[in-house]
Amino acid sequence: MPPKSPKRRIIEVLLAEYRRVLDELKASVADVKPAELARIADAKTTNEDCTSIRSVLTHVVHCGDNYNFLIRKHRGSDEARRPPRRYFDTVREYAAELDGLHADTVETLAPLTDRHMAAYDPKRKILTHWGQYYDVEQLLEHAIVHVMRHRRQIEGFRAGGRSRGR
Repeated sequence: MPPKSPKRRIIEVLLAEYRRVLDELKASVADVKPAELARIADAKTTNEDCTSIRSVLTHVVHCGDNYNFLIRKHRGSDEARRPPRRYFDTVREYAAELDGLHADTVETLAPLTDRHMAAYDPKRKILTHWGQYYDVEQLLEHAIVHVMRHRRQIEGFRAGGRSRGR
């Protein structure tokens, strides 16, 4: 493994942690069959992203795509629309999407150095569609914890209980 660039230490650490939590999520669903993937695990929730393992995985992938979109827009991309929500029928497909999500994040962050990560001036922060302001570092930290929370939610589903991931 090559030594980390002194100008990208924060980025490399965050990418490594993101890879770790995505791999943990993939491992937690590796043996889920299509019927279990689609089964309603929480019929009482009003949140469509939290009804089944499939809906949670779709939500995680969609949000990750949106985090990358937000960072690229913040850095000057002319992309007009957020990525669409995509549904899959197998955990193998979701695993591939999670791997692709990490690769897209690596690519999104490729032109950045650590000096691009923190923004103390609110005018330099990213405004999310849910109304929160983040700098790039905070948005990646949010992305990491977001995956962790939903992994725990899925583990709760698989243990037979309702588990709120948000």
